[in-house]
Amino acid sequence: YKILDPACGSGIFLVTAFKRLVQIWRLQNNMQLPQLPDLKRILSNIYGVDKEEQAVRLTSFSLSLALCNELEPLKIINELKFDDLTESNIIHSDFFYKH
Repeated sequence: YKILDPACGSGIFLVTAFKRLVQIWRLQNNMQLPQLPDLKRILSNIYGVDKEEQAVRLTSFSLSLALCNELEPLKIINELKFDDLTESNIIHSDFFYKH
């Protein structure tokens, strides 16, 4: 699945979509806990756009927290390196502006 929110604001919809995709992953994998690569793969399919730069930053932060929520503390400390979602998935732009 790929999810796009063209006016993501604070990212509530995208965080909820991420959590739902994690639940779907668990159902498809005999209720196992997803590992960090699995979670990052899911997160790579979440996209958002907003014309407010602060909203883009907040969405990126909210998604990063949602990712942490799925991991054990030691995994976060020892393995997690955050990707800058504002470089690829969460874009500062006006989605509805015609050029």
